[in-house]
Amino acid sequence: MRPRDGKRPAPYTFDDVVAGMNAVAPYDWRTFFRERLDSTSPQPPFAGLERSGWKLAYAEEKTELIKDLQDTRKIDLLWPLWEKSDFTDQRYSIGILVSDDGTVLDSSPGMAAFNAGIVPGMRIAQVNGGNFSIAALEDIVKASKTGQTIELTIVNGSLQSKAKLDYHEGAHYPMLERIPSRPDTLSQILAPQAGR
Repeated sequence: MRPRDGKRPAPYTFDDVVAGMNAVAPYDWRTFFRERLDSTSPQPPFAGLERSGWKLAYAEEKTELIKDLQDTRKIDLLWPLWEKSDFTDQRYSIGILVSDDGTVLDSSPGMAAFNAGIVPGMRIAQVNGGNFSIAALEDIVKASKTGQTIELTIVNGSLQSKAKLDYHEGAHYPMLERIPSRPDTLSQILAPQAGR
């Protein structure tokens, strides 16, 4: 839709954004944005989090937040009938998200499951020779730290195969960990503010 004066609004350019940000808070915004826009790193930029006094860490046991998410939230399956499903999120250990029927919903490139050929749409039928269950998968991932191997029987359409995962680090569940040597500005940001 053309404005009443007949002129089309000019779109913002990258330089306009940099200049606008510098007018609010002087900084090297050009480099800041270029590093984030042009990056192909698989890791997110954690520097801001760490400057706020926290860092990403991994726990061997599920955190209360993760337990709550698994207890209260369900994954929308695109098959067979848009039903809701329980799930286990093993993306930070072996690299897969799996529904309660064994269907692989996500597989992270470079992680053990993906490297063993396991991709979304496949179904895990067995865990080390026993029937698949969320508990069985979680238990075997946890036991991998003590040397237990992980062998999954995978169903892909009419084909069935075994996949041995090269993984020995146990369960990994993401959490935030305080950096004691830095000020805790994240808690200040998240704290309730008067008048809001």
